[in-house]
Amino acid sequence: MHELSVTQSALEAALLRAGAARITDVHLALGTLSAIEPDSIRLYWDEISEGTLAEGAVLHFQRVPTESVCMDCGHRFLIEAEVPPCPACQGLHVCAIDDEYLGLAALDVEKR
Repeated sequence: MHELSVTQSALEAALLRAGAARITDVHLALGTLSAIEPDSIRLYWDEISEGTLAEGAVLHFQRVPTESVCMDCGHRFLIEAEVPPCPACQGLHVCAIDDEYLGLAALDVEKR
């Protein structure tokens, strides 16, 4: 059900950004550590976008680095995959700030 709530948030953001334009493509950024499944997002999207200006829009996913913070020194940095030691102090107490990140990167809309 987690995917349903993030899909609803993405749809609301897309509709708000598009205004009165019909949305043809939605480009979503997904954190590298996220367990969110693109196929689940697509399934929910098809259901909840029905009857909206986003109905039939094609979803595109791009993995983006996850922001992390070292709990030892406070250094913030981006990680691509596994959580490494802190690059500033080599501390091992590193936490992902938003490991379930799903954001709206761009929209394609129909031209009038």
